[in-house]
Amino acid sequence: ADAPLPLALPAVYDRAETALAILQQAGVRQAHFHWLKAEPAVVKQIVQCGYYISVTPEVCYRERDKQLLSLVPIEQLLLETDGPWPFAGPFAGKLTTPLWLLDSARAVAAHYGRDIEQVKTMITANTKRLYG
Repeated sequence: ADAPLPLALPAVYDRAETALAILQQAGVRQAHFHWLKAEPAVVKQIVQCGYYISVTPEVCYRERDKQLLSLVPIEQLLLETDGPWPFAGPFAGKLTTPLWLLDSARAVAAHYGRDIEQVKTMITANTKRLYG
């Protein structure tokens, strides 16, 4: 089913697998798994379907989120803050701000071994490709 806009799904943990099955059954071609937290096998299926996955500032300090990057091609990656949210690590006790996207981009750049400017350009292109 072609929707005029991509579907953005806050499907985390065990809900991600259910959401993926529904998307596949419905033939949805464009989807964004926002703030994804899922088992590696589910993440791999999401990637194989060509869906996008976003990470939050947790990618700067949580090993789980860093491991997620290993499963997602940078061409299918988006960044978000999803605030307000009580983040930990270097963001503990601070009011969530979109400025933290730069911190996330730095973490992504370090993970993929790319220049920060290149990552910013790629993530922007991904966002435009998905959301127009």
